[in-house]
Amino acid sequence: MSPLALALVAVTAFGLAACITVLFVSMREILRLGGFVARGGPYEIAQPAPDWAWAVPVCIIAGFACGILNIVAASRARGFTLVLPVWAALFIALGWNFLEFGVHPPEDVQGAWVWIACGVLFWAMGVPVAVAIVAGWSPSRLPGGAQTGTWAQPVRARASYVVLNLVAIAVGTAAGVLLFEALAG
Repeated sequence: MSPLALALVAVTAFGLAACITVLFVSMREILRLGGFVARGGPYEIAQPAPDWAWAVPVCIIAGFACGILNIVAASRARGFTLVLPVWAALFIALGWNFLEFGVHPPEDVQGAWVWIACGVLFWAMGVPVAVAIVAGWSPSRLPGGAQTGTWAQPVRARASYVVLNLVAIAVGTAAGVLLFEALAG
């Protein structure tokens, strides 16, 4: 395993976790404000966007970039990518926000049932992937799939690769919380 590839795996795992965390907490704050915020334009704005709202599209773009780089880095490190776990984590986490705020909406919010529908849709997109991951499914286990990547490595290499990802994800999650708190004040 290349040290440079492993470093990039760690950086991208950190970035993916931080982006999902910022999206999760940003979404919660926007839902608390009624679920719709805006800034500027010719129409009267009922709820102005918070100053930190720019972080949402930045995290989406950065998350895509980290996902692509994680695929490249994992391939070079002969390990697994985080694309499927990130897909599951993203949709389950954001779905949770929709469900929670749909069941317990902020005062004066009408039509929170739509948030419940979005939450169910998001969970329908995330939970099956999480179940497949926990069940041990991987594309390499399809008929004709080659056994490649980390699972073809010795046990010690697999364990260190998993630990590297878990530590990077934990640190990235904490950094995402701290980043949002710094942005939101």
